[in-house]
Amino acid sequence: MRRNELPDFCLSTLPSSGQLIILRKGERGYYASDWDTRKREENQNIAREHNRRRGISDIQEAAMSAGSMFGWNLPGADPQWYLDNARYVNAMMAKGHIKDPVMSIYYPVDDFLLRYEILGEAKMYLPVSALPRELLGARSQFVMQPDLVCGVPAMPVKAQQAQNGSYTMDLESGSYVIGEIINADYKITARVRVGNAEFVLGEHPKAPSPFVTWQRNCKNDGDGPPNFFWGHYGADRAAMIEDFCERTGSEYQEQKERRVQREQSRTAPKKERGEEMSEKTSPRNRDEKEIMGYRDVLNTIHESHEFIPLRPSYILQLHRDLLKRTGLSYGGTFKNVQNYIKETLPDGTEIIRFTPVAPYETPAAVEAICDSYAHTQALEAIDPLILIPVFICDFLCIHPFNDGNGRMSRLLTLLLLYQNGFEVGKYISVEKEIEKTKDIYYDVLEGADFGWHEEKNDYTPFIRYMLQVILSCYVDFEERVGMMQSSGAKSTAYDVVKAYADSKIGKFTSADIIAHCPSVGRSSALAALKKLTDEGYLTKLKTGRNIAYVRSDN
Repeated sequence: MRRNELPDFCLSTLPSSGQLIILRKGERGYYASDWDTRKREENQNIAREHNRRRGISDIQEAAMSAGSMFGWNLPGADPQWYLDNARYVNAMMAKGHIKDPVMSIYYPVDDFLLRYEILGEAKMYLPVSALPRELLGARSQFVMQPDLVCGVPAMPVKAQQAQNGSYTMDLESGSYVIGEIINADYKITARVRVGNAEFVLGEHPKAPSPFVTWQRNCKNDGDGPPNFFWGHYGADRAAMIEDFCERTGSEYQEQKERRVQREQSRTAPKKERGEEMSEKTSPRNRDEKEIMGYRDVLNTIHESHEFIPLRPSYILQLHRDLLKRTGLSYGGTFKNVQNYIKETLPDGTEIIRFTPVAPYETPAAVEAICDSYAHTQALEAIDPLILIPVFICDFLCIHPFNDGNGRMSRLLTLLLLYQNGFEVGKYISVEKEIEKTKDIYYDVLEGADFGWHEEKNDYTPFIRYMLQVILSCYVDFEERVGMMQSSGAKSTAYDVVKAYADSKIGKFTSADIIAHCPSVGRSSALAALKKLTDEGYLTKLKTGRNIAYVRSDN
């Protein structure tokens, strides 16, 4: 068996109790071994000797442990990940003492010390199971390090061997934090730092979502308190630990890719202008990747809406394409943790608006609303402009995905409008119209989903809201068409831009022209603006880096 392959099974021990266990490839959790001696050290020796005889390395056992605990799609569940990022040197029995970073008290340690070489740098790790309980109290919260594997509890240490053979070990700087951290009433129980990014796992037993993972930028915080953001909430601890590890692993891979790209850019020959422009359009972070994914699905709907039936399988495919650029593993799959419809207030406080359908009920619920929509549409008893908002409201109440539910609801709105002959979305962004009235959106959704689980809800508020959004799109579209018509059938770009300026009160930008005059190209619009300015019809205003225009008669 190759070193970068997983064995069918291996022996290991539980970090918490030292119990001897069996890990099977591809399976979550573990099996109790009949060879368990109830003694940690003896069990470790049994596991080590058994694995050695079967040709299973420490790296392979670590990958098996990571996969069984946190999911088999993580980097740490692949032995090659260790081989790419670390060279295993050896594991040696380290008898000695480790220093309490708070009280400067030394506690005895008798366990294996793991030696690795990571990117040419020698590092030593001590299993968390070997740490004295006194060190694992409230005064010191230990950080799970991502150098070897995301989520595997091994602590980096500095070890010095005395002449008598014993070791004196100190926790490496940055591997621990002093004191207890509470954020939004959640107790931070695990932290992992990758570069300047840090991910934490928080627990609050009395909260609607007892577990949360957050991110923060350590560099931006400076010496101040941690500023956590981008929370993922859930009720299943195992699933949230998996989310915690997945976020850490994704960040690690992104940083690794950026390092490679920077190195390549330093050594690569000078690019042509076209190549440079193409490179600049590549997504650089998750936000940009999400935008690019949204545009991908948007283009699919624009081009192929008549060939996309409203079925769960197609909805899953659209969701897969929506998230495929992010590298997230749950793209194209229904949610596996309980989620909530929340609103973020200006002060950063989150309010739970609604508790959606449970994960195990989600596939059947999506199937049901698709069947109901198709059946009602076939009867032609309800106008599509009434039926579409009802479907979207049901979709949002189910909230079928771990991430991307809002974006998917707006994409499905566009799809159904197209399929029912309402093609205004080709020219006017429905999503932008919703974004303009986001506060109202949350309010009407809350009104429409009250009593939804009991089938006693009133869809009317949401229907009215969506009709107003669609109407606003058509009004905006008619204004643009009217502007073009008023300029004459054979109007030039100059005529169209001048007509737009005549209709505006106050200042406007070149971007406004391009957005509201789709018949005019960018270069033509800029040329028309320059001519109108030179003629004195428009006055150019410069505010910082931005340039705006206003009619001279204003």
